[in-house]
Amino acid sequence: MKYAIILEHVGQYSISLMREVLGVHRSGFCKWRDAPKSQRQTRREGVESFVKDTFAEFQAMYGAPRITKELNALGHRCSLNFVAKIMRENRRIARNGKAFNYGGHALTMHNVSDNLL
Repeated sequence: MKYAIILEHVGQYSISLMREVLGVHRSGFCKWRDAPKSQRQTRREGVESFVKDTFAEFQAMYGAPRITKELNALGHRCSLNFVAKIMRENRRIARNGKAFNYGGHALTMHNVSDNLL
């Protein structure tokens, strides 16, 4: 986390100053910066793109359970919790359909005859 902060503020402050303030060694920062992406990070980015595409394809109507089923059907193995976490981090919320409305029926009161008593 400290390394990411340093990388984020490289243009504003010098690296040596940020290193001293955060208590990080230069060699550790350089090793972290030049390291290739891990297998887990690569897989996560792939699933994030599939979740984004599936979410857009179904016009934000599908939540994590349905998106998980779609991805598993396409051959991209992932769990419900994994997809839900990705959606939460990217602020993707499914829109539910409209609830049933028990409103008054318009025709019922129009066809009533007058009370003549």
